[in-house]
Amino acid sequence: MSVNKASKKTDLLNFLFFLGRPFSLLYAGIMKLRAFLYKKGIINHQSLAARVISVGNLTMGGTGKTPMVIYLAKLLRDMGANPAVLSRGYQGKANEEVNIVSDNSTIYLDAVICGDEPRLIAESLPGIPVLTGKQRVLTGQKAIESYNVDTLILDDAFQHLAIDRDLNLALFNAQSLANKDFLFNSWVVPAGELREPLSALERADAFVITGANINLHENLIMFKDNLIKCFPNIPVFTGKYSYNNPLLSLNNNSILQHELKEQPLLAFCGIAKPQSFLKSLDECDFDIVDSIIFADHHHYTSNDFELLFKKAADCGAQAIITTEKDFVKLPKNIQSPTPVYALPVELVMEDSFQGFVKNHLGK
Repeated sequence: MSVNKASKKTDLLNFLFFLGRPFSLLYAGIMKLRAFLYKKGIINHQSLAARVISVGNLTMGGTGKTPMVIYLAKLLRDMGANPAVLSRGYQGKANEEVNIVSDNSTIYLDAVICGDEPRLIAESLPGIPVLTGKQRVLTGQKAIESYNVDTLILDDAFQHLAIDRDLNLALFNAQSLANKDFLFNSWVVPAGELREPLSALERADAFVITGANINLHENLIMFKDNLIKCFPNIPVFTGKYSYNNPLLSLNNNSILQHELKEQPLLAFCGIAKPQSFLKSLDECDFDIVDSIIFADHHHYTSNDFELLFKKAADCGAQAIITTEKDFVKLPKNIQSPTPVYALPVELVMEDSFQGFVKNHLGK
């Protein structure tokens, strides 16, 4: 996206946010009332016969929830726990009350049916059940009864108050902190990027800032300080992304990062924060000659592939690279004139976070 187009898009978004301010005040009030009613037990919330960890965020867009869910599931397994992951299955076509994405041995649903994030989680966590459904009370009960799990990880559940939780994590994306005050000066949707008023963060047991790969820049440090100042009893942790080898290949051709760095590449993605992916490619020193950005959760069609392969030929790219989240949606039998790869990403948390999780869960 050119600088001029990006600027126009930002101006339009700011204008729409301005128009949404009257509705934002109403929505913020409704969300505060809803949280109050849950807190007082006026709206029922349930406890399940397992420990519950919620991974979510207050802001719109990507904050690294999927890598955190995968990280926690692996950590819990290493601790001797038997976890399962519950997702709403956003934009997946599965419409049963409980949809089994994977169990202890098999993945059953593709990304179109269950959603791209649950499919990626299932592929990343062999042997750990992944279930989707709008009512996570039901999916949680199913996981406990069918797979004898002792810990449930709720993906994108900070606003899902119907289940009591033992650990409530609120995530932020370090690459969103160009403005250190973006959180503290933001409005609730539709006038800003907040899903709820700032006071909702009082429900969190810990804050996690993901994507802090570069030394803590000034804005990140100041943002972290502001969090501590506003919520002094809630610890703040940071996590970095590790870019793993080998890269995923559409044609199962194993290739290492350093081999791909020698080639001009076309990048594409359909995620909430595409600039974070492009920045990751830059950190890995890939030679990106052009990029195509699709909408978040985009479902790829044959026309999209024609566009990608034509663009690759036009810009002289010898290969195409995308995210893991996009990769799970690509048909593996497509005839690709240009190799297509995905960059595997893993969240690496600071050592103290593991101790915090173990202590908080009593392990």
